[in-house]
Amino acid sequence: MRNRLISAIHPTGFGIEVMIEIYIECWASPDGIRYPWSIWQDGRQVESSHASALYEDQEQAEVEARRYCVEVLKTEPGNVVRL
Repeated sequence: MRNRLISAIHPTGFGIEVMIEIYIECWASPDGIRYPWSIWQDGRQVESSHASALYEDQEQAEVEARRYCVEVLKTEPGNVVRL
């Protein structure tokens, strides 16, 4: 599968740069393929949809992960990687 990478580092307003990354995973099972997301900040996992939602479409998973970043973390992600 193709990886998509968008690079940026976001300033926090305090002179510290924070890297926010979204990973869109691809899980295959007898029921079909699903796409959960996870969000990482400075190398630590902040949140994931693994236990709450598995999406049938990569774009939908990315939209929901971006929404979490904007609404909860108050910033856009610097990287989006599709695994």
